[in-house]
Amino acid sequence: MTLGISNEEVEKCTRTMAAYVLPFITPVTRQESINATEGEACGSASYFEKDDRKYIITNEHVSSELSGSESKSHGYQFYGSSDIYATNAEFASIENPVDVSIADITAIWNSRAVKTAAKCIPFGKMQGVYNCEPEELYFIAGFPGEGVEMHFGYLCNKVLNFSTQETNVPTGLSNVNPEYHFALRNDPKDAICTSDAPWSALPPPPGVSGSLVWKTNYVNCRKNGIKWNPEKHAVVAGIACLWDDKHSNVIIATKIDKMQINDLTNYLVNQKGEK
Repeated sequence: MTLGISNEEVEKCTRTMAAYVLPFITPVTRQESINATEGEACGSASYFEKDDRKYIITNEHVSSELSGSESKSHGYQFYGSSDIYATNAEFASIENPVDVSIADITAIWNSRAVKTAAKCIPFGKMQGVYNCEPEELYFIAGFPGEGVEMHFGYLCNKVLNFSTQETNVPTGLSNVNPEYHFALRNDPKDAICTSDAPWSALPPPPGVSGSLVWKTNYVNCRKNGIKWNPEKHAVVAGIACLWDDKHSNVIIATKIDKMQINDLTNYLVNQKGEK
């Protein structure tokens, strides 16, 4: 990383962000039926709340893997519980280059999540405008596919928490549009793993798709002599959607102001009102 701060500070920021974000996130599994005891990991997602309703957000290309026969369902996990819950909740989606899907899970949240330590991201954290800040620390928490397994109704997972920085959007990548996307460094050669990390090296990105990208604002606070607190200063900057680990070693994310979250949630509310 090209920072004027120490590795110890980066690790401290990463650990603090990991503890803050963990209650918001979940792996996504695809199941053959809503009562299935086994499933296949296919991505990551986060919970957020808006106007007293609870939502889950992931990539459109992740939610599209959940489609199929009517018996298909998608499974999630609430922080503090190893149980999974399955739902057939409808997604409102926008394809690439936005690549975002949102489902309303208010009913199951009110019946299941209240018994756990899960939390929803306040919507105010998701209303920013993208600004390129190459020196800032960005944070991603997700579930690489090799770290997620489902056994007899219980989801066993390892969370990847990492801090990184913005870099130039590579040219020549298919489905990448700099108007919609920004790029984050993801080079295993440069990664520094903590002693208690569940991996000895940065794992492959598959499965991290659908993870929200957080701008920590740690560096901005440090420059201005402000005591940093993720609850106060960290904001959602986008959503991870693509990666290139063969040439440029980057993760591609959709910019927060291109995600059309208001349009998608309003559509879901209107759909419920018509039923």
